Amino acid sequence: MSRLVFLDAGHGGADTGIVVGDMSEKDITLPIALYVGEMLEKQGYSVGYSRATNEDVTAQRRASLANDAIPSCFVSIHCNQAPSSPAIHGIETLYLKSDYRGAVLAKSVQAKVVAVVNAKNRLVRGVEGDAVLGAVKAPAVIVNVGFLSHDNERSLLDTQPYRLALASAIAEGIDAYLVGHP
Repeated sequence: MSRLVFLDAGHGGADTGIVVGDMSEKDITLPIALYVGEMLEKQGYSVGYSRATNEDVTAQRRASLANDAIPSCFVSIHCNQAPSSPAIHGIETLYLKSDYRGAVLAKSVQAKVVAVVNAKNRLVRGVEGDAVLGAVKAPAVIVNVGFLSHDNERSLLDTQPYRLALASAIAEGIDAYLVGHP
């Protein structure tokens, strides 16, 4: 039996997430999550999704779907914004402060993503009280793949080659974590 990775494309349906101009976070996170899944499946992993289409999925439902699937890890993909500071940019990966395995997963994913897409490293950070990370039983992270409030990152995130590069790096980081943590 292959190992299961659970992927969460942030937002969806009526929940657009961040919107800048005509770009919605939900429309960026879904293709990246699907690309990550395709890449992991080619490596022999099983993949579960919180959503595979543009649909509403509550935070509680995301955690419930993940917990029911009993994955080896959970990776949620999001974008960031800093409208009052449009120069802020880069990639960061979050984990629940109390989740040591999540911290290791976050470091693995962050290192691969920053290296592959040559983005500013906003580092790995432990958080408290996140509705999804706090409810998922598997090692869990949120990868913020860029700032929609930053002109260059928003332009990059609007292209398929950049989304594919992000997805490849996320998949590499997940694989590196799972190989090291059987």
